[in-house]
Amino acid sequence: MMVSHPRLQGLLLDLLGQKHLDPSQLLDRLEDAHWQTLLTMARQHRMEPMLHWQLRHRHNHVAVPVAIRTHLANCHKRSTLRSLRLQAELLRIHRLLEAAGIAHIALKGAFLAFFAYPQSGLRPMRDLDILVPADCALRAFQLLLDAGLERMEATPGEPETWMLEHRHLPPLQTAQRIIIELHTSLYDPVNISGGHPVEVTTDLWSRATQASIAGENIAYLSSSDLLLHLIVHSIYQHRLDNGPLVLSDVAYLLHKQTIDWPLFWVLAEKGGYRPGCLLLLKVAQADYPSLTIKWPVTASDDRMPSAALIGSTRLLILRDFESRNSTYLRRAIQDDKSLSGKIRLLARKLFPSRQQLFKQHGRSPGVLGLPGIYLRQWQWVLRQRLPQYLKSVCLPRLRSEISQLAELDKWLDGKHY
Repeated sequence: MMVSHPRLQGLLLDLLGQKHLDPSQLLDRLEDAHWQTLLTMARQHRMEPMLHWQLRHRHNHVAVPVAIRTHLANCHKRSTLRSLRLQAELLRIHRLLEAAGIAHIALKGAFLAFFAYPQSGLRPMRDLDILVPADCALRAFQLLLDAGLERMEATPGEPETWMLEHRHLPPLQTAQRIIIELHTSLYDPVNISGGHPVEVTTDLWSRATQASIAGENIAYLSSSDLLLHLIVHSIYQHRLDNGPLVLSDVAYLLHKQTIDWPLFWVLAEKGGYRPGCLLLLKVAQADYPSLTIKWPVTASDDRMPSAALIGSTRLLILRDFESRNSTYLRRAIQDDKSLSGKIRLLARKLFPSRQQLFKQHGRSPGVLGLPGIYLRQWQWVLRQRLPQYLKSVCLPRLRSEISQLAELDKWLDGKHY
C-alpha cells in the first residue's frame, strides 16, 4: 500500500496528539515500512517517549508491530532515567547559585518535564538552561567552573565575547555529561519582526514562580512568560526546526497551569510576536482540541491564520532533518534573482567564515591552517552536502516546503495586517 510522506507526517502528529483516531481509516493497514518511517520521524524529533505514552494510554486500540512497541518502551525507560539525572544536576546547580547569592531561573524543559507532563521522561531535554542576571553571569560561570564543570572543546572563546554575540555563555558540561547553559536573556537582542523584543526585565523576575524539587524551591518563569518563550523560541528563532515538541509543551503547560492571557497578549504585541503566537496556538489546538485559549479581543477572523496555513505549518514542524538544509539553500538561491547574488551565496558555502568552520570541524584554524581545512571543507561538500542536496532536490515535497516556508514568513512578518 502506498502512503504519501505528508500523510505519514499528519498521521504521526495525530498519534502524538489527543484526537480520537479510527484505526480502520489507515492505521490497521500500515505495513512495517510505514511504521519504520513513523519511527524515524519520531526519533529525529525526540518524540519516541511521547509516542510510546500515547500508544499505550490514548491509542491503545492501534495494532503496532511488536518490535516497534519494544523499541519505544526502551526509549521511554532511558528518557525517564536521564530525567532523574537532569533533576539531580538541576538541584546541584541551584544550590551552588543559591549559596553564592546569584538569582536564577530554570527555563523551559526543567519546569515542563517535572511540573507539566504526566511523566518527566516524556519531555526530553538536551541540556539545562538557567537564566541569570547579566551582571552576575561571569561570576556564575566561574562559580560552576570552580565546582568541577568543564568547558567543551567544540565551543571555545572568551565568555565576555559570547555574552556579546549570544544569549548565553559557553556551554559547560558536568561529570554526568549533562550540558549547562547560563543565559542572560530569553530572546535574541536583534529585532525579529518589527517590534521591540521582550528582554529580561525586572517585571519578568518579579513574575517568576517557584516549585519544589526534593523539598527545595527553585525559581521558574511564570506560565505566561514560559508560554511566550516556547513559541518565540520555536517559530521565530528556529522556524520550527526544533520539531513537534513545542506542541506537546504548549498543550501540557495549558492543561496544568493558569495563563494570564491579557498579560500574554500584551507581551506578544510588545515584542512583535503576535502573528507567531496566533499561528502556533492554532496549530496546537488542532492536535489538542480540548485546549482552552483566550484569543485577543482584536483577533477578528481576517486577522487569524487560515486553515490552509495552519495545515501547512503543522507539516513543516515534521520536516526531515537531512533535507531541511537543502530546502533553505534552494529557497535562498531562488529568492536571489541576480546571478551575482547566487554566486556570492555559493561562495559563502565554499569559503565559510572561521566561526562556521569551527562549528563544522571542531576547531578554529589559524592563517597557515586555512588551506588544509578548506580542503577538508570542500571534500565534505562534495562527498556529503552535494549528494544530499541533489537527492533532496529530486524529492517532490521540496518545492512544497519552500512554498510553505514563504507563506509562513509572510505571516510572521505581519503582512496580513
